[in-house]
Amino acid sequence: MKYKLYISTLGIILISSLCFAQQKEPFYEQLVFDFYKTQILKAYPVDKRINICGYVAELHSIFNIPQCSENIYFGRDKNFEELQPYITEQLSIDSQHFEIDLSQVDKQQFRIKKMYGNKLPKLQITSPHIINEKGDRVYVNIYEEHKDKFVTYHLELNKQGEILNWCRTVALKMIVY
Repeated sequence: MKYKLYISTLGIILISSLCFAQQKEPFYEQLVFDFYKTQILKAYPVDKRINICGYVAELHSIFNIPQCSENIYFGRDKNFEELQPYITEQLSIDSQHFEIDLSQVDKQQFRIKKMYGNKLPKLQITSPHIINEKGDRVYVNIYEEHKDKFVTYHLELNKQGEILNWCRTVALKMIVY
């Protein structure tokens, strides 16, 4: 009797631990890129093929605070910080969040590179950020660098990876001689 109780308790613990282990954090960069290629490029098409690198470490860029978002006020007292456990796990080559899946991209719209060079336009994606006091929303920026301008798409997601809001800013490049 004790043996059956022990086995059933062990089974319940094993099953519950497997269920909790299946709850993974979404691959935010992949979700944002998929949204970009299916939704944003329809609204704002690009004339030339966009250079993209599939490795997240090569894609990451500096995060800019979104100024165009209507429903959120970003004051100077709000600090954005990287989603630290996610970023730490991502640095492992065995991570499922190490490389973006580019197998379904339109080759007429994207040029896949192993490393970025000086070819423009190019696409970069920031690492996921949160506002340190809230933490219920995730923010990711997508940057398009063109010959004459920078285009930034600011995306707001929930922790499950659903895109809640996005906006666009454009900054012209100034060439100083």
